[in-house]
Amino acid sequence: MQMASNANARKFYGDTAWEYWDPMAKSGMQLALMRLVQDLGPLLSDYETFLRSGDDWPMKLADYHGEACSDLADLMGEHQSIDPAKALQMKVYSEFFAQK
Repeated sequence: MQMASNANARKFYGDTAWEYWDPMAKSGMQLALMRLVQDLGPLLSDYETFLRSGDDWPMKLADYHGEACSDLADLMGEHQSIDPAKALQMKVYSEFFAQK
């Protein structure tokens, strides 16, 4: 709730509704959110810590989104026939579900 009401988040996302985002931006945001939740997992178990860390989440999410879009673009460059949604599926599988 804090992130959604933060002025910096509104500047980052603008007034464009989700359904009008281009496919790369959507796929990048989905990957960014998964990575952010994974990396900040310990904060999610302690509500007080989560609330104290909330002010910089919009900027963290912006950074994660840029990196995710770049990673998806790289993967699409390696596999010429895939679109952002397929690249997202491949990345999510390799980062979150594949045996390491």
